[in-house]
Amino acid sequence: MGVDIERGETVALFSPKHTYVVQADGEVKNISGLGVIDTSRFISKPFGERVSIGGREYVLLPPLIDDRIKSISRSAQIITPKDAALIAYYCDVKSGDVILEAGTGSGALTILLANLVRPSGKVITYEVRRDFAKNAIKNIERAGLLDYVEVRNAEVGEDLEEKVDSIVLDLPAPWEVLDVCCDALKMGRVLATYLPNINQVERLYTALEEHNLLPLRTVELLEREWVVREGRSRPSFDMLAHTAFLTFSRKV
Repeated sequence: MGVDIERGETVALFSPKHTYVVQADGEVKNISGLGVIDTSRFISKPFGERVSIGGREYVLLPPLIDDRIKSISRSAQIITPKDAALIAYYCDVKSGDVILEAGTGSGALTILLANLVRPSGKVITYEVRRDFAKNAIKNIERAGLLDYVEVRNAEVGEDLEEKVDSIVLDLPAPWEVLDVCCDALKMGRVLATYLPNINQVERLYTALEEHNLLPLRTVELLEREWVVREGRSRPSFDMLAHTAFLTFSRKV
C-alpha cells in the first residue's frame, strides 16, 4: 500500500471506465455521475486502496494531469490531449517559461501548460468572455495550479508588458493580434495557432510573413485507439479525427 491520504489532499477515484477527482476535505459532496459521498472516508486511507461507491469499485490514487483535465467543468470545447501535447512539444514549454495564451475557454490547455512551467514560470491567459474566465479560474484552482496562472478577462495584449517564451492562440482571427504578439515574443521562440478551417490557415500564412514569423509547419492529428484482446485485437470503431489545424511559426 502507498502513502496515507491527508485531509485536504486531492484524490483520484480511479476505474477503467471513469475517474473522478475529489478533495478529501471531510465534506459531504454531490458529484455528478458519482452521487453523494462523504470525503472524510478517504482521509488516512493509503493510496492504492480499493473502495466501493454506489456499487462500483474504485482505486484511490494520486491524480495525474490527465485526471485533473478530464474532471474540469466545460464551458467551451477543450483542446484535446493529442493537440495539446504537440503544442507543448513544438513550443518547447519547460519550467520557468512565461507562456502567453489567448482563448482560455475552459482552461484545459492552461492547466497542462501551468503544470509544465511550474514552479518558477507562469501562464498569462486572455479570455474575453467573463463567464468562461470565471469557470476557467475555478478549474485551474481545482487542479491546484492557480499560483502559476494569471487569467485576464480582456482582449489579448491589453496590459501586456511581459516578454514571453511562447504563444498559443486559440482565436478565430489570430492575424488580428500578431502585432502585439510579435512584440511580446522573444527572438527565436514559437507561436502556435489552433484553427479549425484551412482557409483561416491560408490567411494566417500571409500575415505571418508580414510579421517576421517564419512558418515551420501546419499539421492535423488523427487519433485512433485499439481494442486489444489476445488473438482478436482490432482498431476501435470510434476515431478522434479532425479537431483543428495546428500551425507553428518561429520569430526570426
